[in-house]
Amino acid sequence: MNLPPPEVGPMPDQTALAQGIAESRLAKPVEVTDVIRAPPSSMDPWMVCIRSATSDEARGLTYSAFFGKDANGKDGKYIRSRYSTFADNCATQTYHPYVDTGPPSPSPSPSPTPEPKKHHSHQQ
Repeated sequence: MNLPPPEVGPMPDQTALAQGIAESRLAKPVEVTDVIRAPPSSMDPWMVCIRSATSDEARGLTYSAFFGKDANGKDGKYIRSRYSTFADNCATQTYHPYVDTGPPSPSPSPSPTPEPKKHHSHQQ
């Protein structure tokens, strides 16, 4: 039985990527690929390959983190990770150092407007 290809939603954002990379629990420093299309056998449309950069031996062990719709129907969310398989094609990808920039900083709130001075009425 052939499954239809997964629906392609938006790519994961930095928060989802950070979550997927953290779930791999690989020794730091970590290298990752750019976000790529997951293999047709995956129900999740996006993935990244992740590996530890601590040694050449460590680089041989890769994780795949998958992104797609979560249980609430939100796109671009971290779904799962596992050791990479041949079908993930992680061995042929280009890796770059992953730098965790932390959670996105909230936009600064506008300065509070000073309250007008209250005038006291003097009663005689």
